[in-house]
Amino acid sequence: MKLIGPLVYKIILVLFGLYVVFGALTQCASFSMTEKKLKKEFKDAPLQPQLLTYEVGGRTIGYAQIGDINKPMIVFVHGSPGSWNAYIDYFKDTALTNHVCLVSVDRPGYGNSGAGEAEPSMQAQAAMIAPILATSKAATKPVLVGHSLGGPIIARMAMDFPNSMSALVFLAPSIDPAMEKKEYYRYFLKLGAVQAIMPPEMVASNLELMPLKGELDKMIPLWQNIRVPCTIMHGKKDMLVPYGNVPFYEKMLTNVPKKEVVTFENENHFIPWTQYDVVKKKLLEYAK
Repeated sequence: MKLIGPLVYKIILVLFGLYVVFGALTQCASFSMTEKKLKKEFKDAPLQPQLLTYEVGGRTIGYAQIGDINKPMIVFVHGSPGSWNAYIDYFKDTALTNHVCLVSVDRPGYGNSGAGEAEPSMQAQAAMIAPILATSKAATKPVLVGHSLGGPIIARMAMDFPNSMSALVFLAPSIDPAMEKKEYYRYFLKLGAVQAIMPPEMVASNLELMPLKGELDKMIPLWQNIRVPCTIMHGKKDMLVPYGNVPFYEKMLTNVPKKEVVTFENENHFIPWTQYDVVKKKLLEYAK
């Protein structure tokens, strides 16, 4: 009988972990679509997205691009899990694509960037995504947008490549290491037998989230390197990434010319979609 308590506890942890993981999958992940489906999505659109790749650090990185490369560029970085087409509604919006060039990347471990091949290092991910910024032919530097785990990645890009972007937009970002709790179920999800039945992107998600607290700790002394205007948008009812990340943002950004906070009293984690118009307005404001 002594084993019942611990056994039940472990089962609850596993079920809770699966609930959180697959809940995230259905709510904020939209894994890369086929060429056929993409053509169908943009069948009657005046502009068609391009699916492009490049090689960096021994890996292939895939991304989508739409609009004139000579116009101001906006680069979207998705959360965990996810893919470039999490932002497909923005790609369909001519109010954006007539004025800017939109780019959305498959982060390492997702979609066309080696699905399942996780890259836990924030520094490495930032270095792998950074080459996209150099493709812009606009007079102004790109604006970076990061949702959830995409938030610390765009921050790391600004820390390591401070002269490569013009502004940062954080959407419900996971940036404060103190907010990262120990999720023991992730060790169960790391087991080989479990990984074998999980979608590759879910494997990558678990492997990059396990060391996230340590990765965020490494970034603490580097926040002073960020010197571009920043905006954070966060909901007070976010159950996946706590609103407590906002005070950290306000404290750590000490050398930026602008530090804006947009708070949604009744919003959850899915700001890129539920607050589309607010996000779009801010992007057009920055991309001038």
